[in-house]
Amino acid sequence: MCGSDTEPLPGVLRDLPEPVQDAFRTGVVDGLHGVAIGTAALCAVAFAVA
Repeated sequence: MCGSDTEPLPGVLRDLPEPVQDAFRTGVVDGLHGVAIGTAALCAVAFAVA
């Protein structure tokens, strides 16, 4: 959002309805969960190779 006068993301999220906030929170948590599992798997493979 280059050149806009909106608040940073947390400020915008606070103003959204509760179901939208919950959907956003769920999406972020699910995305990070996948990244954490992928990282753990890669670390296990790297440890086994080393």
